[in-house]
Amino acid sequence: MDSIQSSLSSLEKAVAENPNDSELLLKLASLYVKSDSLKNAVSALEKSLELNASLYAARYLLACAYSRGNAFAYAFREFQKIVDEDGDFCFDRIDFSSLPDCSSASKAWESYGFSEGNSPDRLFSAGFALFAMNEKEKSLGFFKRCMSLNPKYGSVNFFAALVAYDMEDYSSAWNYFQQDASVRPQSASTLYYLGMVCMKRGNFKQALPFFQKAISIKN
Repeated sequence: MDSIQSSLSSLEKAVAENPNDSELLLKLASLYVKSDSLKNAVSALEKSLELNASLYAARYLLACAYSRGNAFAYAFREFQKIVDEDGDFCFDRIDFSSLPDCSSASKAWESYGFSEGNSPDRLFSAGFALFAMNEKEKSLGFFKRCMSLNPKYGSVNFFAALVAYDMEDYSSAWNYFQQDASVRPQSASTLYYLGMVCMKRGNFKQALPFFQKAISIKN
């Protein structure tokens, strides 16, 4: 703890001398998170992102800090800026080895999702946040519970399908993608993945129409 406090003092001094250095603010925020100073961490991360909105490590850490503070609406908003509606991550721009452990953030979302008064909104949000934190199997559990309340809720089938696809459960992935296509027929990503499931199953001819339709929508 003494070493963290010493590092904090040094970084606080460095930030005072270089207040517009977004990377320095991220390092300071990481130490604040490690020392459970969440309010200070959030302040430093928000300032870092004001200076550099594409600093995704700061955005991820901010989402986790909000999660630990039970500010789930704010956390969800930040996770949506990391994982887009097509399930594409900005994770290739994040050096997770430089960030503090965020496992307590995922536990906060699990508690939130399992709390009383569940609704499709709450369950999907918990699933999406866990998906964004790469807790894929846990996220699938919340997506399934969301679908049990509302089988056609938003893009829940799509994200459930992505998890199943990643787990190589192509039968479930096919069913989820098909369900999503019935809700969002103009989703090029869903059509693309339907084609990819066909490819994984060796049905190459069946895959082609899905790819063609996805391309026509994109163009």
